[in-house]
Amino acid sequence: MFRPGLERAAGRETRKGILIEVFDHAREVELQQRHKHTPLGPHTPRRRVLTRGLLAGIGLVFAIALAAPAASLAAQRPRPLNLELNPAAGSLSASWDVSSTTGLTGFRIRWKQAGGGGGGHVDVARGVRSYTISRLRHVAYEVRVRSLYHGRIGPFALAEATPLPGGEEPPEEEEPPVEEPPEEEPVEEEEPPVEEEPPIEEEPEEEGPQGALVSATPTGPPTPAGGWSVVYADGFGAPIGKGPGQDNTWFPNNCTLTSNCHGFNSDELEVFNPSAAKVTPDGLKLTCTYTAAAQEPGGKHYVCGALRGQNQGLPGYRFFTWSPGKGQTLVFQAVAKFPPNTGEADPGWWSAGPPWNDTEIDFFEGGGASGSHSTGWRTDPIYTAWFATPHVTANKPGFTVDPSLAFHTYTFEVKPDNTYSIWIDGVPQSWATNVGPVKPDLAAKTTLVLSYALRECRCVTGFTSGTREFDVKSVSVYEDKAHRGVGVENEGIAPGTSIG
Repeated sequence: MFRPGLERAAGRETRKGILIEVFDHAREVELQQRHKHTPLGPHTPRRRVLTRGLLAGIGLVFAIALAAPAASLAAQRPRPLNLELNPAAGSLSASWDVSSTTGLTGFRIRWKQAGGGGGGHVDVARGVRSYTISRLRHVAYEVRVRSLYHGRIGPFALAEATPLPGGEEPPEEEEPPVEEPPEEEPVEEEEPPVEEEPPIEEEPEEEGPQGALVSATPTGPPTPAGGWSVVYADGFGAPIGKGPGQDNTWFPNNCTLTSNCHGFNSDELEVFNPSAAKVTPDGLKLTCTYTAAAQEPGGKHYVCGALRGQNQGLPGYRFFTWSPGKGQTLVFQAVAKFPPNTGEADPGWWSAGPPWNDTEIDFFEGGGASGSHSTGWRTDPIYTAWFATPHVTANKPGFTVDPSLAFHTYTFEVKPDNTYSIWIDGVPQSWATNVGPVKPDLAAKTTLVLSYALRECRCVTGFTSGTREFDVKSVSVYEDKAHRGVGVENEGIAPGTSIG
């Protein structure tokens, strides 16, 4: 393999090699003028021949000494390892390891059809170890993952796979030929001489944007025989949307519009709008903002945020759905920080139909508008429920620790006997253990919902100005490996999210 750094050294283009040659040539010219001899001619003194040989040897030693660090630095560059492609309907989920994080600044992921065309690329953070490429055709694709090293390109790993049929494919006319720049190889000539390379300092281990990493196992429930599989996860490391590299596993509204939508219940104070659902470096932020101008529909004075899987056939989106009662164990987990509460907050992590009659499950809902409200969340309940017959519920009457001050992990386990249990920060909740059983609708295909709603309070609300937040670092769904894929559709890892 051609090593440009070594070639420059052998050609005496390194700084010290040049100095040696210049010094020797100047001395030779001086001697020529003094003795009127041509270089290494028949009258050249033996001492000068030995001197030149000695200097040339010294130059070679310097060249080798300088070339060795160059080779060593090249060998130390972070290199993607163990690239795997997992096909799903209309998508490929790439996962990889890396040889080292020293100097690593990120990864560049490129994909294209093996026959040419239909490609794209995205750069991801240094902590990301997986990425889902969506809206692909049922043809073979080449996927290349390349490390980025101090902002420069590094080595790459290459794999090929074919997405499964059935995904949302872009129309042919919407896919013009993609003109990508040629895939560059790391070229040493473009780098400064080795002795000018700045010293490499070990960077702090920052795993990309907060919220991009999701746990490979749930917090709390006992591990089943064979372990857990992650059937859906979103660490909110990519913007919500259906464009390249965006998170297309949610729609940012309660309806299919991109303007105001109604709330979920008649006693709610808000309209929902996509502008109130934002992905930031800290994860998802669902906001509620007070507005003096009445908002339609309903003449409401709050604009709030929600994410929802839709079953209305929105093109370009890929919503996770699940069906209960098929012998599997499923766990639904969220890492979240409740919004402040002054008698109206109604944050929720839940699931609903179709069908709509008895399929709703509330993994948690903050009952901030309770009749017992006094201050903050101290007297307001956390509410859980499964609406299937006979419609079971379990409520915690108040919080000893204010859930709006820090993130907590909320875990909801659905068992094969159609009961459910709750953990908070890995601690089983005695008020919600083996709740049920119920008789679920076996035909249900329910989607996931995250919402920040506001309810009418029997008290006087204290939310009369400004903006408040319901923050979510991640959500995830786990299934026992013995039943992986049973009762779930569109499983996968959301774009911008990695598992660790």
